[in-house]
Formats: sequence, structure tokens, C-alpha cells
Amino acid sequence: MDRPAAIAEIRTACNTLAAGVTSIHPLLPALADEPTSRRKPKS
Repeated sequence: MDRPAAIAEIRTACNTLAAGVTSIHPLLPALADEPTSRRKPKS
């Protein structure tokens, strides 16, 4: 794999991970669990 292809694959994986974390964040208040709410993931 050449450098540009590796960079593109890493970027795609990072974007997928970030989208997953971002989609979880608004759901945390529905848990109604104060310790969990205080430890919200930072993105």
C-alpha cells in the first residue's frame, strides 16, 4: 500500500469512529445516570 492510500484509509476509519462517538453523545441523558452523564465522551 502506498502512502496516499494508507492516509485515505486511516482518514476513513477516523471519520467512521468520530461519527459513532458523535451519535452516542446525545443519547447519554436518556440514561438518567449522573456518573455516566458527567463522563460524556469528548470529540
